Amino acid sequence: MTALLRRSALVLGTAALITSLTGGHAHAAAFSTAVPGIASASAQVTYTSKYEIRVDRVSVSDLKRDGHSVYAYFVVYHPLGSTKKTAYRYNRQDSGSTLTWKNLRITDADGHLKKLQLVVCVDDWGNDTCRGSAVQVNPRA
Repeated sequence: MTALLRRSALVLGTAALITSLTGGHAHAAAFSTAVPGIASASAQVTYTSKYEIRVDRVSVSDLKRDGHSVYAYFVVYHPLGSTKKTAYRYNRQDSGSTLTWKNLRITDADGHLKKLQLVVCVDDWGNDTCRGSAVQVNPRA
């Protein structure tokens, strides 16, 4: 019985040490936004640290046959208020199509990944029509 307790304590202690050294668990979050009737975008991300956000999946849907491409991107908010856009992910296939990208990464060597927002846009005449999701705080920052 004592050996079993000792072994259990060793396993629990090792697990606690590994968790503290790696910063604990990553946090998953979902995003969605739409230009009603025309375009939508959704994403699943994992906040791994203030230096990296893993984009597990991002999808862009074109909902209307109008000849206009749709695209999505993330806005990264830095601690002092500045922002940066990620690469645009285009869907040029027109009505009823959804394109999905998987296993992308957003990184910042200075650890400035404070907040994140998903934006979807219609590449229409003049200024593009865009809508953003709610801004989410990186719990690992």
